[in-house]
Parts: sequence; C-alpha cells; structure tokens
Amino acid sequence: MATGLLRRLRNAPLPRVARFALVGATGVGVNSGMLWLLKEGAGFPLAAASALAIETALWNNFLLNDAWTFHKERHRRPWWTRALAFHVTAATAAVLNLGLLLLLVAWPGLNNLVANLIAIGAAASVNYGLNALWTWRPPAPRPRAVSMAGPPSGRKIVVVPTYNEAQNVERLIDAVLAIERIAKHCGV
Repeated sequence: MATGLLRRLRNAPLPRVARFALVGATGVGVNSGMLWLLKEGAGFPLAAASALAIETALWNNFLLNDAWTFHKERHRRPWWTRALAFHVTAATAAVLNLGLLLLLVAWPGLNNLVANLIAIGAAASVNYGLNALWTWRPPAPRPRAVSMAGPPSGRKIVVVPTYNEAQNVERLIDAVLAIERIAKHCGV
C-alpha cells in the first residue's frame, strides 16, 4: 500500500518546489510534535529536546525529499553524501533565517511574527536552491573517449577553427575538396 501511495504521489502533477514546500511543512509538524513529546512527555531539558526534534525533522525532510521531491535524481550519488549535503544546506538556511529575523526586528522594527515569516520565506528559497543545485545535483558528465577511426558512415570530417576568415572560406573549401580528390585517386 505504501509503495502504491508513493507511486501516485510521484506521478502527481506538482512542481518540485511545491513538493519541497510540502515536505518542509511536514518537517515543522514533526519538529513540533517531537519537541512536545521530548520536553513535556519525557522531561528532557529544552535544549536537548529541541536539538533532537530538529534532527528528527531534518531526517524526515531528507527522506521525504529523497523519495518524492527529487526521486529522479536520488540514485546518482550515494545516500550518505546526499544526507550530509542536506544537513549542511539546512544549517546554512537556518543561519540565514536567524540572521534575517534579527535584522528585520532590529532595523525596520518589524513585528516578530511578520519578520519570522519573511525570514522563513527567504531561507526556504535558499534551502531549495542549494538542495536542487548541490544535494541532488546530477553528476558531472564523463568525458567521452576520442575515436581516431572517423565517422561510421565512412565520410570524412574536416574541422578548421577560424576567426574573421570570410574571404578565405572559398579557397579553403576548394583546397579541402582537392585533397579529397587526390586521396580518392590514391585509394586512401
């Protein structure tokens, strides 16, 4: 049943950024729930409960983004490199979020909640961009081997790098065709 649901979710016509935002919303719920359970239910100190709740939400977001948001890209790099990159980008976004929040409250004197929403929006955009470009980036293309055999059709290819050679192109083509006729005549 879970695989069928995942398949339907993967085929849903949602842009990747919307999927990323929905996963982020689930992370907020997981973070809040874990914080409450650990602090109120288990009696953890606030700092420890908060750190564990944040880490749980990060893993929730990483796993959901890996399986849903970026499912086409996820097999191109090992999972542990993606998880590490995801944590680094989340930390970068968190620092941006906090810095922007403090700046908006201190400088123009915005309300805490308004400033927080603006900071979350900016940090979420940076977080998505970094994850799309780094965490789930496609690998660099492998260089192709150069074959000296020439094209399979038996045709010859001539490459001549030029710069401002418009006046010489006709002479160059005539010379190349003359060499080709000589090569055919000699059986090359």
